[in-house]
Order: sequence, then C-alpha cells, then structure tokens
Amino acid sequence: MSARNRFIILFFSFCVLISCAFGGANDPVLLVIPARYTIVQFAFDISALRPATIIAYGDSTAKTPSMHIWDKEIHDWMEIKIDEYASGNIFSITPQKVILMGSDKELPKDLVEGSAWCP
Repeated sequence: MSARNRFIILFFSFCVLISCAFGGANDPVLLVIPARYTIVQFAFDISALRPATIIAYGDSTAKTPSMHIWDKEIHDWMEIKIDEYASGNIFSITPQKVILMGSDKELPKDLVEGSAWCP
C-alpha cells in the first residue's frame, strides 16, 4: 500500500473517530496529533466547531518527543514536556476525552502512557 493510500485511510479513520467522540456533546476534547500540516489544519477546523484543545507531537524516534499545545489566547504554539502532559495539570478546562492520532510507529509510547489521566 502506498504512503498516499495509508494517509487517506488514516485521515478518514480520524474523521470517523472525531464524529464518534464529539457525538453532539459540548464536552471539551483533547486532540493529540502528529505535527503534519494537513492534520493540524483539520484539527483547527474541528476546534472552530467544538471545544477542543490541540497538542501536536513531533519525531517519535527521539528520546523525548517534542510536544506543543495550541494556546488559543495568544494564537501560538507553546512547548510542553511529557511529564506536564501526563499530570493533566496544564489544562485550564480538563478534557473529557482524549483522541490520540497516529500509527503504532509514529505515536510515542510515553504519550500513550501519559494519557491515562483521561478516557
């Protein structure tokens, strides 16, 4: 399967996950996404429609992955550390759900384990 086809399948899977996760509720959701232009733009579109916080993660092969949270007030990305994320204390409004996007290869293990504080 080509990379383009995998991306299309991943994108539509993400769309299905988003529609299931939101399900008409206005509960805040956390979107944890790979730092790729198209995916980030899609996440921004979703956060314009529903209450959502966006965290983008970078290279998963690094010892500690880079992570940035979108600050809606200053309209800029703020770097965060995995331990800050894992504590869940960085959110002014605690998300009711977290959606982790990425394949097994690209989603950092620390990020998956650090998401245990939220369903």
